[in-house]
Amino acid sequence: MKKTFLSLAFCGAMVVGKAQTADEVVNKHIEAMGGKDKLLTLKTLVREGVLNSIGVEIPITLTSEQDKGFKMEVNVMGTIGYEIITPTGGWIYMPFQGSTGLEYMTEEQVKQGQDDLDVQGELLDYAAKGHKVELLGKEKLDGVEVYKLKLTSRSGMVKDLYIDASTSYVVKVVVTEKDKTSEVRYSNYKKTPEGFLFAYTLVRPEGEVRFSKISTNTKLPDSTFKPEN
Repeated sequence: MKKTFLSLAFCGAMVVGKAQTADEVVNKHIEAMGGKDKLLTLKTLVREGVLNSIGVEIPITLTSEQDKGFKMEVNVMGTIGYEIITPTGGWIYMPFQGSTGLEYMTEEQVKQGQDDLDVQGELLDYAAKGHKVELLGKEKLDGVEVYKLKLTSRSGMVKDLYIDASTSYVVKVVVTEKDKTSEVRYSNYKKTPEGFLFAYTLVRPEGEVRFSKISTNTKLPDSTFKPEN
């Protein structure tokens, strides 16, 4: 479970959507997620659930604050491990993986992890954030028509985003880092009590994550993104 958590290949026949541009697909996605004005009000995000890994359910909490920090906490048989990224540093404490203490992330890991600090979504005002988006075409994914976008983030990370053509929800993301790729599937989209829309189920290489509670715009303690060990 090394960084980056949120931080993901698929080959198929491509059919270019003649009437669509990258911005049209992005704009429909933003509207489906609640609209730009709504998303801009999102400042903090806390997702609580379980990671099912090889039949074992591990409690997990993901806490994010816009442009300030990201923290992943996992509870393995009562032992708490975490990863933290801020604009200036990153730390890993995973004692159940054989670590003897707090580890510092490399400069490259911190750089790549900056995208996790964007709780409003990388596609929102992507150009102003320094990202580049290209529409690669339209194809079938599990029998469903999807648009495939290529997002090159300001950190240099490349992501292929698969967006359902009917709902405009992101259903798959494939991240390429150097010569490695990893995939995340998104499903079970629901609104939070505050009216924000999120996927409550993620399928990752580590296993399936099911969120039971997602809280938005809650005040976080000042110590949230400070290493404890």
